[in-house]
Amino acid sequence: MKGKVFLSLSIVLALLIGLLPVSLSAQSFADTAFEALWQRTDKPIADGRVARSWMWGPHPFTDALYEPYAEAPGGSRLVQYLDKSRMEINNPNGDRSSQWFVTNGLLVREMVDGKVQTGDASFETRSPAQETVAGDSAAVNPTCPTYASYTYLTWNRADSRMGQKATATLAKDGTVGDDATKGGYSGTGIAYYEQATGHNVPQVLWNMMNQSGLIYDGGYRTAKVIDWVFAMGYPISEPYWVRCKVAGVEQDILVQLFERRVLTYTPANAAGWQVEMGNVGLHYYTWRYGSGGAPPPPAAGCEGVPADENGSVTPKCGPPGTTYTFSAWGFTPYEKINYCLSDPQNFVQCGTLVVTAGADGTVTPPPLTSTGAEKVGVWLARFVGVDSNHTAFLAFRIDAAP
Repeated sequence: MKGKVFLSLSIVLALLIGLLPVSLSAQSFADTAFEALWQRTDKPIADGRVARSWMWGPHPFTDALYEPYAEAPGGSRLVQYLDKSRMEINNPNGDRSSQWFVTNGLLVREMVDGKVQTGDASFETRSPAQETVAGDSAAVNPTCPTYASYTYLTWNRADSRMGQKATATLAKDGTVGDDATKGGYSGTGIAYYEQATGHNVPQVLWNMMNQSGLIYDGGYRTAKVIDWVFAMGYPISEPYWVRCKVAGVEQDILVQLFERRVLTYTPANAAGWQVEMGNVGLHYYTWRYGSGGAPPPPAAGCEGVPADENGSVTPKCGPPGTTYTFSAWGFTPYEKINYCLSDPQNFVQCGTLVVTAGADGTVTPPPLTSTGAEKVGVWLARFVGVDSNHTAFLAFRIDAAP
């Protein structure tokens, strides 16, 4: 149902009849699409099937979060942070089979420019990030370049240096130098020049960006591990050698910034871990929310509300008068969907309010507006496909009047 029909919860409950038990299983990932994307590259690592560095990290380090984004339904989008990046769903009603249904943000670009993106063309200005681009944290790595060190470098195009060596160096103050001895490390020859942004990529990083290996997409098989443009974006800096501490030991590290990721090459590392994704997700989260890891404003006050499964509800909590917008996905196109509500005392009503999935298998029932007469606490909405038996659970909380 696509119409802008707003129903009070009391009206909805009057329409519902019958009783069914409802349960909501806790998920490590905020959405099954996030988990599937992680599994492709990182499940083989977690299962011990391959020896390579993480593409995302071993697991998310936040719960489901909703960050402001002007073009997203309700003005906020579902995100979840992992060590190496952030996963996002900008349009929960989009094509879930599309490669771009889940994106990972332009986090590096934001940290270098000092601009938090809050919409397609809207930004919140702040200082560039002082997090180190490689190795230990800035507190114990004071001379290592930070994202701020690149602020005046990333908008400059470089000439193609195909066939030459990557020997440029970078100091924390942004000073660029050259050390010909760095060309002695293997894989430092320039292998690719990106015309779109005007930057050179050395062979050792190019090999990693285009590697084939074991992946998981419902089963194990060998394929190209990543689409590097999707996963990383375009390079926004030249490759620079830096001196940074790793586990307290200062080392030579070749670092290159991309729009979404940072790649590092540490020759002293063991094979399989010489080229790694930088901890961009962790760096960005710390830069945006502080070292204490304070939750983003849209989620503040909604702690304890379970993560949604196969759908989303926005906002996650609110006082009487709040309108909750629902979306659930993964159903058979045009199948009927049974819809149930469970109140904070686990009293469940469902039966006669039936909605129908659209052509993309997505259900968007009328939004619900609380009136103040409902029970205060966490409510669960359950959607079940009549034909497929596919189920989505959505959780939201009605707070007491202020």
